[in-house]
Amino acid sequence: MLLLAACGTAGESGSYPAGASGDGTVYGLVDQPFDEDSLDVFEEGYSLVSTRYIEAVDLGGLAADGLNGMAAIDPQISAQEDNDHIQVFYDQAQVAEFPIPISDIPEELSEDTYDAIVNLRSVSPALEERQSEAIYAAFFDGMISGLDAYTRYASAERARENRAQREGYGGIGIRIRIFSDAIQVSSVMEETPASRAGLRSDDEITHIDGTPTAGLDLAQAVRLLRGPVGSDVRLTITRSEQPKSFDVDVEREHIIPPTVSYAMRGDIAHFQISRFNQRTAESLKEKLQEMRNEVTPVNGIIVDLRDNPGGLLDQSIDVADIFLTEGVILTTHGRHRDSHQRYVASGVDYADDLPIVVLINDHSASAAEIVGAALQDNARAVVMGTTSFGKGTVQTVFRLPNGSELTLTWSRFFAPSGYVLHGLGILPTICTSDHSRPPATLIDSFDEDSDSVQSIFADWRSSVSISDPHRADLRKICPPYADDDDVDFDLDAATLLLSNKVLFQEAIVTSSSQLASRMAKAK
Repeated sequence: MLLLAACGTAGESGSYPAGASGDGTVYGLVDQPFDEDSLDVFEEGYSLVSTRYIEAVDLGGLAADGLNGMAAIDPQISAQEDNDHIQVFYDQAQVAEFPIPISDIPEELSEDTYDAIVNLRSVSPALEERQSEAIYAAFFDGMISGLDAYTRYASAERARENRAQREGYGGIGIRIRIFSDAIQVSSVMEETPASRAGLRSDDEITHIDGTPTAGLDLAQAVRLLRGPVGSDVRLTITRSEQPKSFDVDVEREHIIPPTVSYAMRGDIAHFQISRFNQRTAESLKEKLQEMRNEVTPVNGIIVDLRDNPGGLLDQSIDVADIFLTEGVILTTHGRHRDSHQRYVASGVDYADDLPIVVLINDHSASAAEIVGAALQDNARAVVMGTTSFGKGTVQTVFRLPNGSELTLTWSRFFAPSGYVLHGLGILPTICTSDHSRPPATLIDSFDEDSDSVQSIFADWRSSVSISDPHRADLRKICPPYADDDDVDFDLDAATLLLSNKVLFQEAIVTSSSQLASRMAKAK
């Protein structure tokens, strides 16, 4: 089980050359014939949804929806609930019928589901020619179609790629692209086998272990580049300034995609976090140590979470904890007893109490919102930008017997001050929706607006129900800014705020959850 605060999309399965993912799984023929082994997959799926999903579900309805999902393969397939039975049809002729269990018993329902699909395969040529992966994908996509948007199924092949992004994979540490119909290195990750082997951006890879790359798509090239940790891969490289191609032997290592970058803007340290994977918190600590080693004094920190879609829940909690000495970071609540959790800061501020501005926008979601809300509510940072996405649910990833993954929404999370983030998001202390004014003017005007901002925060945090229609109106207070080329606007505004210690402290107080709570009670 793996807790997430973000989601991806399911992909398709297929047959691929040998290799290995970060979890050690061997790439090979992932698709299998549809047979009685499928019973275990259906049973596990039913069991997980019935016991772990955030809301109570009707197993009979799930079965009917799953069988209706077969229409993605053959539109003549349909299913319906009729009193206490499920009827399955092909071209309007009934091919199966079974009772809905009086008690939720996944074993019985999985057997009935399997038998119904076997009957359908006997009359549907399209379904008969499909292997297990396509059937699972159609069934589970249909089964969860009536649940929330963040519950999803990922095929075995897609699940491997998801785990590689979260946990790492056996590789050499490059990103590739197709340029002029050739496989080209777009970037080389620092401190990886590729960087040590001298690979460069714009190098063209003409062969991988002797296999020509001409005509390969990106997915095919990636599969050839990845493999078991400790194994070697030989690349044939063409480089513009060298007359002849040459071979490079590279030993694969466990690669975790970098998510944290760091740069100095004068005396302000800028940390950009692109998403939250297994190494994000540790990477941030390493970058903070680099900051401490700077020759010139550092007078403030920008934590840039713009366009960050989220990721691993535990990493978002660890990142918030890096900056907090005390206080609640997050609470979660769902239907399952294990979903009720409370996370508290451990007591060490790795930023040495430097002032912090957190940048967010409408694409900052989930794990990114956990960090932003924790630092804002605990008066540790000023949040600046536009209202965040408002994805306030936690997903749990379960691996099914066929190697696929079922991601279930399992709980909602609550900001330290108690409000529900789902459907609402984080309100920036300083809104940057209006790019028509210079950053300096925007910052200077905050002093005049602070009283009204305090009132808005009190209203924002008093909205505790996701069904509150007022929440949509609140989100309009700080809407997304129009797309433009001024990507540095928010960075410039944050830098100016950090240089004004008096105004920064006023902004901290203005968005303090304690102050907002007192104002809400006074209404």
